[in-house]
Amino acid sequence: MNHLKTAILENVGGSVSDLGIDGVISAITQVPFIACADKVEKLSLRIRYLFVTGLPCIACLLAYCAVSPVMIFAGSGLINSGIVIGMFGVKNYVIFYTVSCQLLHCSFFAWDAILSL
Repeated sequence: MNHLKTAILENVGGSVSDLGIDGVISAITQVPFIACADKVEKLSLRIRYLFVTGLPCIACLLAYCAVSPVMIFAGSGLINSGIVIGMFGVKNYVIFYTVSCQLLHCSFFAWDAILSL
């Protein structure tokens, strides 16, 4: 959805400058989840998987039904909330339980590099 965000925003009456607003909202949305990372990790794995998959799906539905740029901004907030929940909760679980001890640091670096793309 991010690759098509310019076209989506133009279709609902937004402009290219709305991409900046969308980026700010995306970054601000992540801050509370990063601050509460210890609480996010206490959620059960099933709940975290639901957030990681459900929030982006809801964001795609918002983009499909969007009539204003505000709906696209809300969807971006949902996507980034799901990313942070997955980044802190699911990443640690997957890496610690599937990667050998010798490759833990390399796995964390690779995961962060993939997320930064």
